[in-house]
Amino acid sequence: MSSLPVRLWVLFLFFLSGFAALVYQVVWQRLLVVFAGGDVLAITIIVTAFMAGLGCGSFFGGGLADKLSRRQNLLLFGVAEALIALFGLVSKPLFYDLLYLKFGGIADSRVLTALVLILALLLPTFLMGLSLPVLARHDS
Repeated sequence: MSSLPVRLWVLFLFFLSGFAALVYQVVWQRLLVVFAGGDVLAITIIVTAFMAGLGCGSFFGGGLADKLSRRQNLLLFGVAEALIALFGLVSKPLFYDLLYLKFGGIADSRVLTALVLILALLLPTFLMGLSLPVLARHDS
């Protein structure tokens, strides 16, 4: 069991990570709406891609967290958060400049749009989903 200051620190990291994930979701959704469209189907595809990545990352992270030490889990959490932040820095050029300005025409096909959105959101959302179980395992 962790000491109280360590547990408070971990809870604070949980809060910051979750808050950042919500901010990313809103920003990325607004950027991707420009590419995919603002109708209900486009929003549904974006949210589904986001949730699928979170679920897959959490599933994989849960199994991985059980195999790692507390220190390794904390290190993996830090690496995942750093990669998410790095993706956040390049998300505007990726989502707006590349997807919308260069490949906006493919958004006419819903299947192709869904595939592009899933691929675009898979890495950061997978890492977000992975970060929760590895940080939770550190605190146990």
